[in-house]
Amino acid sequence: MLSRCTIAEGCGKSSRAETLRFLEIAAGSAAETKHHLLVAMETGIMLSVDAGAYLARIVTVRRMLFALIKRLPS
Repeated sequence: MLSRCTIAEGCGKSSRAETLRFLEIAAGSAAETKHHLLVAMETGIMLSVDAGAYLARIVTVRRMLFALIKRLPS
């Protein structure tokens, strides 16, 4: 949810540099979420099966974010 808000805010910015900054923040948030899931698995708070689905989605979201960053006009 937080990443979606960050992406939306970034897309509303007037400069490419600002938009890129917010997209990179969203990618960082996804990496942070991945870390929290790994900690949850290691401590037994979350089953690996459950966390695996979320981890796969995070990988997909990060790929999409970086593809969008590459395609932004100069």
